[in-house]
Amino acid sequence: MTGFSIKKIVVGRKVPLSFGIILVILSVFLNRPTFPFSIIVIFLTFAFIIANLVVLLIRIKRDRISILITIICIILSGLIFWVPSSELFKSKIIIEAQLNDDLSYINLKLRENGKFETTPVTMFGRVETIKGKYKIENDKIIFFDQPYDNDFIPDTITIIEDKIILKFDDKGEPVTSFATFFDILSNNSR
Repeated sequence: MTGFSIKKIVVGRKVPLSFGIILVILSVFLNRPTFPFSIIVIFLTFAFIIANLVVLLIRIKRDRISILITIICIILSGLIFWVPSSELFKSKIIIEAQLNDDLSYINLKLRENGKFETTPVTMFGRVETIKGKYKIENDKIIFFDQPYDNDFIPDTITIIEDKIILKFDDKGEPVTSFATFFDILSNNSR
């Protein structure tokens, strides 16, 4: 048993364990839509952990526990990053629409359970998603909660063909000028 040392095993485990913990912490705290560079940071951390894992596999074949800890931390951080933004546990989307601007857009999702989500996306990334309740009466969508952080989107909007109209002019005609309506991307309410 020459070359065997408890100190080598402990030091060898600290490196992947510490980077695995850092990755989990980054996944939790940087999984905020207001932080646009989080994907770059997560990608670089993943690359570093995987490189570390490859080095461990090559150099320390007998230290399987540290490799297992690293793999578990990678999987756990990936789940922490992916699950909150996935559609896995959410109600079915019945209407999805998008209001386009020059360098940004607002995504509107109306769900089967009477809840909505509006997500503004700018050239710097997503901003906080606004959630609330709504109901559909005939061709009107009535929001019970404010659908946007200001009064840009009124509490009642109208579905006309493949558009969701925000405003009408004095004659009662829909205003369809630039950035005044949502294009319906999918409509499963029919």
